[in-house]
Amino acid sequence: MMCDEDSEATFVGGTHNMLAPPLDFVQHSYLPQLAKIGPQVEVQLNHYGFYPAGKGEFTARINRRGAVRGLDLIDRDKLRSRKVVAIVAALPTSIADREIHRVVRKLNWDRVQTEVVDVQDPVGPGNVLMVELEYENVTTVFSSFGSVNVPAERVADAIVRDIRRYVRSEVPVGPNLADQLILPMAIAAHFEDANGSFRTGKLTQHSITHAEIIQKFLEVEVRCDQVGSEDGECIVSIS
Repeated sequence: MMCDEDSEATFVGGTHNMLAPPLDFVQHSYLPQLAKIGPQVEVQLNHYGFYPAGKGEFTARINRRGAVRGLDLIDRDKLRSRKVVAIVAALPTSIADREIHRVVRKLNWDRVQTEVVDVQDPVGPGNVLMVELEYENVTTVFSSFGSVNVPAERVADAIVRDIRRYVRSEVPVGPNLADQLILPMAIAAHFEDANGSFRTGKLTQHSITHAEIIQKFLEVEVRCDQVGSEDGECIVSIS
């Protein structure tokens, strides 16, 4: 965020694993919000890396620092599109077909874009199901990973639960995006006095710890003011 020149870096390792949001979340959910703060970052996937084999690769291109602004993300606004993507590596594509069919049927979606990705030259087996909901102000990416002896339908059911919870809450920022936004917003507030806020559900312990650590290194205040009676809905303000 504070660099004076363009930069490019290539990362090798896992791109899709169950212990972190997949690279698709970074591309479609996180980076568009980061661009509103200032940094323009483009990520290109060069090779998939599923757990446990890893050996994936992606390249990030960061445009040099422009104006840094505060981010205010309080409402989703209208839904623009839905997309369901199932990716399989060294596994039958029928798994992906079953996952997509299950999601679309259980959510009763009649207008939805679907895609099956069969990874070419895979390093090892892997499967991830992702759903992308694009609203006017934010795009949310949900993911659910397949594993040994877990039917495709159970993978789909897990993501359906997350989607229903998010849609019911009406908050724009889900738990993964909340965790990622705190640091760049804190940097903007510390160096440029660019305050910001976002509305989310109950903060995870990871986000709470993240905020506490940031406040020990940067002269910022991270507040979480509860605004709803259900699910701990709150507005996180960073100043």
